[in-house]
Amino acid sequence: MHIFDIINDICSVKKGNLHSDSEFVNVVPSGYMLQRWTSMVDRGFIQQLNETSNRYQLDKVEMYKMLVSSIPLIKRRRFKYIKKTKENEKQMKTYEDEAIKNELSLREVKENTELLEKIKGI
Repeated sequence: MHIFDIINDICSVKKGNLHSDSEFVNVVPSGYMLQRWTSMVDRGFIQQLNETSNRYQLDKVEMYKMLVSSIPLIKRRRFKYIKKTKENEKQMKTYEDEAIKNELSLREVKENTELLEKIKGI
């Protein structure tokens, strides 16, 4: 069993019996992670998830049961999580080259570049 099986059960299958499996406790780190992965399935769930997490302090089994009963049935779809863009990777490569050339740390190069851009913008 994986976290994806649990999220699939919450959103698409709706059996609601995975919490009785012995692996459930090991697979799900917290109710927060259930909410986070569920919000990645459909952005429309975010408001509902925020309301329930702010009002009720539920453990992971209770959170799973609540999500199975309250999240509407949807078609199975891919998870859309944030990925790095190629532009960020190119920028990081530039920072790394500058850090090696000037014998600085990567953090120093980033901070100095941001500071220079601020000064130029003024």
